[in-house]
Amino acid sequence: MRIIQTLFAVCLAASAAFSITVEEAYQAIPHHRTVFQAAEAAMPAGESAYLTQLFTAVDQAIVAKVQAGRGESVESSYAPVWAAWGRLKAPAKLQKIQDLFRRAIENEQASLSDSQGRVNAADARTHEASQALQEAYSELMRLYPAENQNNRQAFFDYPCALDFF
Repeated sequence: MRIIQTLFAVCLAASAAFSITVEEAYQAIPHHRTVFQAAEAAMPAGESAYLTQLFTAVDQAIVAKVQAGRGESVESSYAPVWAAWGRLKAPAKLQKIQDLFRRAIENEQASLSDSQGRVNAADARTHEASQALQEAYSELMRLYPAENQNNRQAFFDYPCALDFF
């Protein structure tokens, strides 16, 4: 039993050695990060709370993409993304946006898996991911035209950063 506990501790330490922060991931891309401000949002509170959770999961996907590019396994890099995704409960109005981000992340992960962590611009899945992210941005802007400048910029920056490489 002690051997299993020791091996588990070593695996956790090795995994932590690869982990990077959201800020480090944005610097690595490099891309500006505008944080969605739920407290300043013009939309209903439930929708802004959900978008905060969604954008946190998107940030985790950006971290995963950078970690995979630095040699961590794609599967282990994306595990926290899908754990966070499992906790998301989209309001009906925002289900399409969640689905678009999910499709983009799945396509990026699959492409990275097949290319050993490298972004393959020629891969059709990379293009499909980009299209889904552009559509998610357009849908956010359509649904929330009255949002303040910061949140409109955040609507642009999250999908753009995820699409960046």
